[in-house]
Amino acid sequence: MDYQELRNQMKNVLNNHPNLCDFGWRTSKMTDAQFQQERNKMLTNNALEQFKSACDWVRLMKPIKTIYPRPSSYGLKHTAENYMDTYITNGVFIAAALHFGYQYRLCRADSPNCSFNMSKMTIKNYSV
Repeated sequence: MDYQELRNQMKNVLNNHPNLCDFGWRTSKMTDAQFQQERNKMLTNNALEQFKSACDWVRLMKPIKTIYPRPSSYGLKHTAENYMDTYITNGVFIAAALHFGYQYRLCRADSPNCSFNMSKMTIKNYSV
């Protein structure tokens, strides 16, 4: 596994999305220290392995024009986990989707979760 390439890809996503961390999107309940700790986790080898698995699953998806509210990033991360047979955090899953250029919308104000413009049919095809 080429950690340096994965780390560069993750850094690019993090640089473009300063409110993203391992938990998902920053919420008002997070202190600055908690947020920074969660953000730093995303560059560990463990998170980069998760990122590779999430990217492998997201690569199978098809983008659509509309961002539907369901499933959320949290639901999609579980679908990807089941299909890839590995653990993936919400934030790492979001990073993988952003890496592939998916558009997103927060599920609600101050939520760590978001929705993407992913085809529900494709998601269904790659669910276990």
